[in-house]
Amino acid sequence: MKLHTIYFICIVFTSLALITLCFLPGIQLVPTHLPSLQPTPVIQNPGPTQVSQGSPTPVINLADMIKATVQIYGLKSTNG
Repeated sequence: MKLHTIYFICIVFTSLALITLCFLPGIQLVPTHLPSLQPTPVIQNPGPTQVSQGSPTPVINLADMIKATVQIYGLKSTNG
């Protein structure tokens, strides 16, 4: 079977299943009520705003950077 034939068969069966599910007895379609949207009030002149800057960036000197340096050695064992 060609691939597009398999896709066609899957689409047909899926469509039939959806149509069957829509018309089964006992299933009711419930209308959805959307809440009414109210316009957001616009402030004419909000003025400047300030954003919290958080904590300041720490100052790191060369000595601290040297202390934080790590050197990793890898050992390879051959013949056991």
